[in-house]
Amino acid sequence: ARAFFERALRMFEQQRYREALGALLAARRLVPSPEIDYNLAVTSEKLGLGSDAIDYYRVYLLTVREPEERKFVKKKIRQLKGLKGTARGR
Repeated sequence: ARAFFERALRMFEQQRYREALGALLAARRLVPSPEIDYNLAVTSEKLGLGSDAIDYYRVYLLTVREPEERKFVKKKIRQLKGLKGTARGR
C-alpha cells in the first residue's frame, strides 16, 4: 500500500492525476486510511470529478477530529456542491 501511495504522490506532483487516482485506489484496496481518502478527494477534484471528490471528502470527514480541518473539509464539500449546481444550470 505504501508503494502505491508514494507512486500516487509522485504522479500527482507531475500533474498525472489519472495515474495518481489509480495508484491511490490500489493503495486504498490494500489499506484504507483517512490520508488516502483525502488524497482521493483532492485528485478527483483535479480531474473534475466533483461527485467523487465530495464522496471521498465525506468519508475523510468521518475521521477528522480537529475543528479547523473539519471546517475546511465542509467548506470544500459546499464549494463542490455549488459547482455541480452551476454546471447543471448552463
